[in-house]
Amino acid sequence: MSNRDYLPADLYYGDDFVAEQSQKYRNRHSNYWKLRIASVMNLIGPVNNEEIKVLDLACSIGAFTIECALRGYTAIGVDFSPLAIGTAKQLAAEQSAHKCNFVIGDVTQLSFPSESFDVVVASDIVEHLFDEPLLRMFCQAYISLKPGGHMVIHTTPTRYSYLFSTWRALPLVPFAWLPQPLLDRSIEWYEAYPFSLLYKLIHGDTKQRLAMKQGHCNCPSYFRLSGLLQEAGFVLEKYYADHAPEDFQRPGFRWLSQVFRRSIHVRGHIWAVCRKASQRASH
Repeated sequence: MSNRDYLPADLYYGDDFVAEQSQKYRNRHSNYWKLRIASVMNLIGPVNNEEIKVLDLACSIGAFTIECALRGYTAIGVDFSPLAIGTAKQLAAEQSAHKCNFVIGDVTQLSFPSESFDVVVASDIVEHLFDEPLLRMFCQAYISLKPGGHMVIHTTPTRYSYLFSTWRALPLVPFAWLPQPLLDRSIEWYEAYPFSLLYKLIHGDTKQRLAMKQGHCNCPSYFRLSGLLQEAGFVLEKYYADHAPEDFQRPGFRWLSQVFRRSIHVRGHIWAVCRKASQRASH
């Protein structure tokens, strides 16, 4: 896997990042990770028997792998960073999560036998992959799932949510009372043309290229994400686009989220559940 596929690991997998993530997980009951973990685990669903197997893609320090194991699942986490995997094993031992294991690997080229897992988790990875490797990851997840199995996705930030953090959305206020389809299209046009030009003049580069330097190379919209999932063969069963408590720490967001409440683009988090279809889509 090249840096074109996956942003360089040292952007977000250095010692400081891994230490910070580990501390956030250890303090998860008193920070925003509590609700984020709960939202994903609720979509995974209750444990019906002890044989359910979960695959956690791009598991990082292993938060969701460990949480699945603590709830009775047999869970395997995969990540390409040896540092993250080593830390995940330490955290699992600290938490007495005995039903999990961790593997260093490429999420776009999994080595597990087909139809090995009941559930696949892809949390906080979508925004770090370009479209081509993201589709490959979804296809690998599809192959890894048993018939009737499902994949749970969480991603943040979304494609247009950054517009609603400060002054950026103010020129759109006169359009806020348009019907939702027209409002969404207005936001897309504004972001693609006048705002992008102004942003480049002020900052010397586009918002998307600057976001890449922070590790978010491909923040999704509903239409792009759902299209990639369908191309991989999945049936999209549930889709939620909403805010999280940390979103309201941004200046002016509470007011802007109310003004643009009818637009799906204002929401900074996406949760989705998709199921393996009876026949895989052709590519």
